[in-house]
Amino acid sequence: MLTAKTPAQISAVVCSLNEEARIDECLHSLKEADVGEIILVDAHSTDKTVEVASKYADKIVFDDGKGLGAARNLGIAESEKTFVLNFGADNSIKKEALQLMLNDLDAHQGVSCLTSKVGSNYLNRCMNIYRLRYQHGPVTTIGTPSLFRRKTLQKYKFDNTRKSSDDSELCDRIRELAGGTFYISEATCFENGHETWNSVKFRWKNLYGGSDFEIYEANKSRWSLLRRLASIFYPLRKEFFTVVFRIRKIKELEVIPFLIFITFWRYVGWMKSKCLKMLKA
Repeated sequence: MLTAKTPAQISAVVCSLNEEARIDECLHSLKEADVGEIILVDAHSTDKTVEVASKYADKIVFDDGKGLGAARNLGIAESEKTFVLNFGADNSIKKEALQLMLNDLDAHQGVSCLTSKVGSNYLNRCMNIYRLRYQHGPVTTIGTPSLFRRKTLQKYKFDNTRKSSDDSELCDRIRELAGGTFYISEATCFENGHETWNSVKFRWKNLYGGSDFEIYEANKSRWSLLRRLASIFYPLRKEFFTVVFRIRKIKELEVIPFLIFITFWRYVGWMKSKCLKMLKA
């Protein structure tokens, strides 16, 4: 007889850097959800992140700033439970949502969930409308928060060289080498904290745009012309048109300036990375 899966079988890996303002709510939610183990991987925070986390974390380890992929691998190496939840320091979640994710994992390689930004300012509202691009059901890649079997992550591991989009690269590699599917559950988790225009610009330019270029450069030699074009137009398609086509309410049109902003800076990040590579050549 199969034993029912519960959150007690989950090791939650949380990577942090100066998250004093949000880490308490994050780890408290995991503790309330009865996860079996909380592992904090801290990038040598200079605030009270570690002090606050010590009330909840079963293990605290420190990474040396190689990037998010390397930090996650460090946490996974410390994990002992059957499943691993990669969880953001700005996230919080209910036990019922975790259970839904666990149930959905039966038929998939990895499972994510829908995310709702907490707060009603313009940028937070836009982030929630922007997430119309994510729909419950099968997908090709998943992002944080993500739930995997520990043995899967031990076998394939995150790319230690990646500063961002490490989850997308991992999903692509698992799908190519092992097959299987990924899934966005009907479960919802929450993202805490207020966005600023500068934080949005930094993320889309330096993280996502730079990662787009890295992925393109790493694969263009084996991609067909059609696949290369799909990669080049991916930001425009996914950041702008996918969201616009899913708008159903007049008030949601307020997101359009935001979509133009993030699409523009994502392409700027791509071109910046390309120019830097040319200068180094």
